[in-house]
Amino acid sequence: MFSTMIEDLKQGIEPAPGPLRLRLQAALVKKLAMMRLHREFHHNDSKINPNSEHMLWAAILLENNEAMETLVTILITEAHDRHEAQRGAMDARSTPPDLAEVLDASLGDLLAMGTDTKLNQLLKQKIKKASIFKELPG
Repeated sequence: MFSTMIEDLKQGIEPAPGPLRLRLQAALVKKLAMMRLHREFHHNDSKINPNSEHMLWAAILLENNEAMETLVTILITEAHDRHEAQRGAMDARSTPPDLAEVLDASLGDLLAMGTDTKLNQLLKQKIKKASIFKELPG
């Protein structure tokens, strides 16, 4: 769903906000509907079940704090679900990833997307301005 955004980022271009906003809105509706389904019914097609990390990146680019808050919740929920699915019965002491781990990985992937320093500086500014990231430790 966000292949155009990703290609733009790889080329050092900030994606156009109009189409990105529409894609994010549609993706949020799809993702929230998917989250209501039982885990075994989650779909792997990104047009049906959009990638939460890509959605977070779009929300950051659009400086949409409300969407970022929703997506941070979805990302940590998905990380915990994956952890539970992978954890064996003998591995009861294993702890799921914490919020900082999940976000560090996602933001690291976003910043590593391209080599353009001007775009990276812009992304870092947008991340710094986001209210959800101000509330996190570190």
